[in-house]
Amino acid sequence: MPSRREFLSTTVGASALATTGSQLHAQTSDIGQLYLEQDGLGLAGLVKSGEVTPAELAEVAVQTALALNPKLNAFTTPMYQQALEHAADMRPQGLFAGVPFVVKDNLDIAGMVTTNGSRDYADDLVRESAPLAHVQKAAGFNFIGKTNMPEVGVLPTTEGQLLGPCRNPWGVDHSSGGSSGGSTAAVAAGIV
Repeated sequence: MPSRREFLSTTVGASALATTGSQLHAQTSDIGQLYLEQDGLGLAGLVKSGEVTPAELAEVAVQTALALNPKLNAFTTPMYQQALEHAADMRPQGLFAGVPFVVKDNLDIAGMVTTNGSRDYADDLVRESAPLAHVQKAAGFNFIGKTNMPEVGVLPTTEGQLLGPCRNPWGVDHSSGGSSGGSTAAVAAGIV
């Protein structure tokens, strides 16, 4: 079984970063390396000090998600365009200023579907965000998507009929577990 670093290096090469077709700064590889080396507070510190921008972090997160999600099935509702647009206008405020973030598909985000991993909720378009989502936004997080989960979160593996199985980035022939399997896979893969 490949290590996390081996998985990432073979999956997210220079060709994978070209997936979105956007133009990156010359320092993209440096930002990508910083992105993998820092936790959320570290990334927010880099944003607050001006070493990186929220837009640069969002770009790395989105491109990594685009490269890895086809193999992982971690995201159920990508919010990539919204995240890039939001990051372009973001001020470095909040404890987690500009840090890309994912939410499990049982948290309501205004204008998004909340499936709870179930066909019963597959068309549940939400008008208002949950209070927790407001708190996360106020902390400075930038939502890049909603993540896969087992049906209504009751099983210990993320392999629901609606959303399909979420793969473990350290061994794609294994489950990512549950009930936050998609979020777990996104973190383990270095997407967030």
